[in-house]
Amino acid sequence: MKFRTVAIVALISGTTAIHAAPAGRVTDGVRIQATMQSTKVAVGSAVVAIGSLTNERPGKMPLATTDPLGGFRVALIGPNGHPMHMNASGRDLVKLVHRSKQQLAPGEKLEQSLWLSSLYDLKKPGKYKVTMMHDVPASNGVGNVTVKSQAVTVVITKG
Repeated sequence: MKFRTVAIVALISGTTAIHAAPAGRVTDGVRIQATMQSTKVAVGSAVVAIGSLTNERPGKMPLATTDPLGGFRVALIGPNGHPMHMNASGRDLVKLVHRSKQQLAPGEKLEQSLWLSSLYDLKKPGKYKVTMMHDVPASNGVGNVTVKSQAVTVVITKG
């Protein structure tokens, strides 16, 4: 069984190929991968990142999220090399309570699309680096572990 959730801000129309990225990273038996719907986007167009979380542990892994982004977080580095902060709409969105309790069986994947152009101000052309993160229960049962994807790049062009 494959879980697929899409945040309210991630409703996407049209058909755009998803560009392949490296296989992601494995931390504590959990693989996280980031991809971009498109790696080159004109200013003002939708910039969409897709995060996937795969349970590679031998047993079920519980996930509990409280936000519409499915527990995924984004680290975004702007063209100037500095971290970017969410805009007011993005900050308001992650404050919304959307309780979700799921369990991922071994090999199951949770996938989440995030419309970055509605969460961040992406009006400046240039190269942006996107890394996705998710907190999961530690395999030893004590606390949580933050799994972090590889960095992927999207280029925003003048149009």
